[in-house]
Amino acid sequence: MKLETSTAPSGPMRPEPFEIMEFQLALDLEQPFDVDFRSCVRRAAEAVGGEFLFEVPADCSMENASRIAAVRIPTGSREQIAFAALDMLGESIRLCGQSEISERLSGFAQAFVRVIERFRDGQRAATMPASACA
Repeated sequence: MKLETSTAPSGPMRPEPFEIMEFQLALDLEQPFDVDFRSCVRRAAEAVGGEFLFEVPADCSMENASRIAAVRIPTGSREQIAFAALDMLGESIRLCGQSEISERLSGFAQAFVRVIERFRDGQRAATMPASACA
């Protein structure tokens, strides 16, 4: 499965896949003041068949954001990495636009996914019967 980030640095703007819009709607239903940011983003990702990847503090380059979370969302034959941000007051969560996410964070998310996939591939190989490996 091919992996894309929702932060392509150049080229014409493409419409967001339906699954990303579903993720945005799921985020809109979450209340970060009822539970923590990570739980909100995780539930929204799970609601659309996605996977929570990680959460980090926002850097100074992002306006009105205290935390950022990365989520892997399946979109047909591909997967996209979407980013959600918690505002400075901890009251609302938004889906980040392409221009808000640094190439460094986007690259880290892609590398994180590759590491997860390698671990999963290793676990699958370790649980295969010996006769399947011959």
